[in-house]
Amino acid sequence: NNPSINYTCGTSFLKLSNNTNAHVQNSSNTTYAYPACINSTTSPLCGIYVNSCPGSYTCLASIASDLGNNYTNAHVASCNKYQLQVCCKVNSPPETVPTIINPVNDTFVNSTTITFEINASTDADNDQLYYIIEADDNSLFTSINFYNGTLLKRANNSNQYNLSTSLSDGSYYFRLRSTDLSENTSYSETRNLTLDTIYPTNLNLLSPSNNTQNSNRTPLFTWNNITEVNFANYSIEIDDDADFSSIQFTYPRTNNLTNSTFQVTTLLNDNTKYYWKITAVDKANNRNSSTFVYTTLSTGGPGAGGGRQGGH
Repeated sequence: NNPSINYTCGTSFLKLSNNTNAHVQNSSNTTYAYPACINSTTSPLCGIYVNSCPGSYTCLASIASDLGNNYTNAHVASCNKYQLQVCCKVNSPPETVPTIINPVNDTFVNSTTITFEINASTDADNDQLYYIIEADDNSLFTSINFYNGTLLKRANNSNQYNLSTSLSDGSYYFRLRSTDLSENTSYSETRNLTLDTIYPTNLNLLSPSNNTQNSNRTPLFTWNNITEVNFANYSIEIDDDADFSSIQFTYPRTNNLTNSTFQVTTLLNDNTKYYWKITAVDKANNRNSSTFVYTTLSTGGPGAGGGRQGGH
């Protein structure tokens, strides 16, 4: 838009000594009180260059003083009059709002280093773009808990960043936008993630007691209810190898942390030492396991003889 003279303005390209019959100076000087401004919906960039403007800039005027090409106490004229060119450009803002690929909404993570994957924005001026990420425990973003505004756009498709956040455990809202350091896009959608770095605790065997020897080949395994606010599941694994290198049975127990019993229904081999492992998992994939020993004695019935038996 057209230049104007104001006492205050967003972007000044010259300073004037008076509002009429004035000398001018570089707008970075502060001795003159009257700024000449560019009005624009985006923030213009202005500077003074010798002989010509950079390719993306437009010349508004030229300046010089009686003593030479000085930046203050100068005369002003059309662009082809003096050597010092007053040049400005109005940047186009980034054209597209970036979109969040990861983390997906309602994600649980177990590390303060969080991986963000962003679908790239574009810019009509081909300016370098950066991404701004904000996280807050309030959906209105009134007290930002995490901010990063220095994420350089590296590719025209998706960009991935591993950010150390120093956040405490809890639920957070996060959003992003892109910037060319002159203008920002509007915000992306708001998503939610929960940071949980605490392992499930208080996982103890109830029965049968560890190192039990019994002829019962379909034992009932029980353990105590764990302490975990973001419980996901239990899993039971049974093997006759202590390192669980050839797991013979796997049984999931999901959704309810009080679901802490399991009745074996497939006959275990007799005369066999079994190792059974109960693993508690939370929604952030924190895991806690305990391993116990159960030995079947000979019953002389079906499956006797100690051979391996598969299935799960």
